[in-house]
Amino acid sequence: MHILQVWLTEPISYSSSPYSRAPSAANIGVGVTQEAQDIFDALARTLPCRWEGKTIAVMDEVTIVPPYRDCAGAAGGDPRAVERVGKVLAMEKSKLGLK
Repeated sequence: MHILQVWLTEPISYSSSPYSRAPSAANIGVGVTQEAQDIFDALARTLPCRWEGKTIAVMDEVTIVPPYRDCAGAAGGDPRAVERVGKVLAMEKSKLGLK
């Protein structure tokens, strides 16, 4: 069988794809505002993020706590990471029309 025939006949499962656009349960904040979820979604497009309760953890080095205006670095973390995440946070909030 030709490789093109195999490619065309094999079903594609997008659910297990690393490029799946469907949000996972870990990316949905529990008990957070829609604004917080929008900020998380915007950050997660370019940076590895996860929820820790109502706190957004970015790159395991930076945390953003409610009201999601400022970033704080983890102990022993790189201060450049805080600066970078702060810039991205400001830019994404601006895009979303948030202050």
